[in-house]
Amino acid sequence: MSRTTRAAKGFVASTFQSISQILLQILLAPIVLKMAGRETLGAYSAVMQVMGFIALTDFLGSWVMERYLGQATALDDGGERFRCIFTTVRTVILACDTVKAILICFFSTVVVHLFHLSAAVGLDAKHALWVIAGGVILKSPMAAYQNASVATQDMAAVYLIGTCAGVARSLASRGLVLAGTGRVGLMIAGPNVFGIG
Repeated sequence: MSRTTRAAKGFVASTFQSISQILLQILLAPIVLKMAGRETLGAYSAVMQVMGFIALTDFLGSWVMERYLGQATALDDGGERFRCIFTTVRTVILACDTVKAILICFFSTVVVHLFHLSAAVGLDAKHALWVIAGGVILKSPMAAYQNASVATQDMAAVYLIGTCAGVARSLASRGLVLAGTGRVGLMIAGPNVFGIG
């Protein structure tokens, strides 16, 4: 498959992923507000801000890995440099993700006071943040393989996996709220799928 064809498929898949995420969040917010209440929606928003922080900090490591792995694919060394770069950057990303997990655990100790949450909602938010911290560490090895797919320009597969994980996260949150699990289901569903996807 040519580079142009792979790039075009990647662009279409990326666009689909972005649109699906926007639509799912538009559909999720009113349900959460109705079923779980304003305070829970606010706590959910705080938890999702942590998810945004993770995505933002993941960007640099991903970019570095993709850039250098992409350059290594052009070398005629039997993949030796590719493997060396992949192993090194994967180890650095795991170390950075461990630090992020520690920071998230620290944030979980102040979330109640920072956002003036009730004790019950604050406890649920704290538990969700612990799940996110675990998910951050679990996703490290998987994210490295996703970056390798980007470096080899298999973009459609990357965006398809991202779309499926995003849809699963949103539907799991929505389903658990509709099932009556309230804020616990809402705050735990998204991070669990995030850790897997």
